[in-house]
Amino acid sequence: MQKEAVVWSTLSIIALLGGIGLLLALFGRYSDVLGWHAAEGGMAVARDFALGESAYAAHTNDDTTRQAIAAIPFFDYANTILRYPILFSVAWLPLVLTIWQAQRARRVLRKKLA
Repeated sequence: MQKEAVVWSTLSIIALLGGIGLLLALFGRYSDVLGWHAAEGGMAVARDFALGESAYAAHTNDDTTRQAIAAIPFFDYANTILRYPILFSVAWLPLVLTIWQAQRARRVLRKKLA
């Protein structure tokens, strides 16, 4: 049983480091989409464009900022999800189902081992 724990721990660490690496790679490639160049919201902090009540960037709350925010599709998607919360719920559904299935499988294994 201890060998299996070591194997699964190793695989978990590899998956964690791989996920972090993938996230950093995506951030490097798509940094304009991920919020480095532009931000929108109550407190918007970005390098180039910020649109919001409390905005900090090179351009804040002006026409240039509004045009830049409108040109980035991420903000359209995010605003759609925020307008229709059911879409956000559906996005989390696979994760919730996976966790539920893992818990069910764990209970079955405990019963078999007992």
